[in-house]
Amino acid sequence: MNESQSHFRFFTSFAFAGALIGTLSGISSPSSLQLIETSTPNTAYAGIGGAALAPSPFDEVVLAARAVEVFDVATGQTLFARNSDTQLPLASLTKIMTAITALSIAPNYALVPMRNENWALKDLLSFSLTASSNDGVAAAAAVGGGFISTSGIESENRGQFITEMNKEANALGLQSMYFLNETGLDESEGVAGGFGSAHDVVRLIALAYHMHPDLFDATTKATSLFTEENGNRHEADNTNKIVADIPMLRASKTGLTDLAGGNLAIIFDAGVGKPIAVAVLGSTEEGRFEDVKTLVAATLEYLQRNDTL
Repeated sequence: MNESQSHFRFFTSFAFAGALIGTLSGISSPSSLQLIETSTPNTAYAGIGGAALAPSPFDEVVLAARAVEVFDVATGQTLFARNSDTQLPLASLTKIMTAITALSIAPNYALVPMRNENWALKDLLSFSLTASSNDGVAAAAAVGGGFISTSGIESENRGQFITEMNKEANALGLQSMYFLNETGLDESEGVAGGFGSAHDVVRLIALAYHMHPDLFDATTKATSLFTEENGNRHEADNTNKIVADIPMLRASKTGLTDLAGGNLAIIFDAGVGKPIAVAVLGSTEEGRFEDVKTLVAATLEYLQRNDTL
């Protein structure tokens, strides 16, 4: 079961990348962006400075997912986590790394040939994130690899691109992430196409959104129209079917394979200057949507109780 078919190495560690994200979110002092870490699963975390908080609505959530994390992008605070350091198959969440790697290598307007058409790279990536197009990201990876490979052979260009994806994950400090392909499709019955933790997924989508917010515009709508360079129009049906149920949705990406189960990562605004990233891994095809809605509702209640909206 599968879903439908220069570099940014100036980040020397993800701690620095987190500070950049906070700065882009309007935080005046990077020194305030200390991530609150804990090894205790199934826990809602205390606020900045360790101040005691009211009883948490996260204590009562019932989830199908194997691992989740809710991350306050502006403050760098983890609001809730359950098994968030567990490395799991990413399925099509892999496409987020594919997109930012491609855009770090090639210009937005680079032409990507696909099915007798030519797409601007950024348009094809946006289409592919929305519709979870495996063909789209495969074509983008082949062209992106051509910018850094001297081979000229498409398969070797693609291999070089996947190597670059892993280099970028390492440069960003996303230590749980490892990629065998650019789509996230399972390589075999026992080997996934990409791996990572919920902890790293929320940070990846937060960074990707702040670097390329327009890349995710279509992922917040049920359907979007794209026009390739020859004038042909294509409708992208969003694989995230709950876009209308999430207030102030800013970015989303689904994932679904036999090995991964159901995955979903989103960013939504919980208030002015309050972007929240949520990652759900190892749920079910339908359960991932219910899990995210549950976590969004709990997050809003949590923030309201503690007057941080």
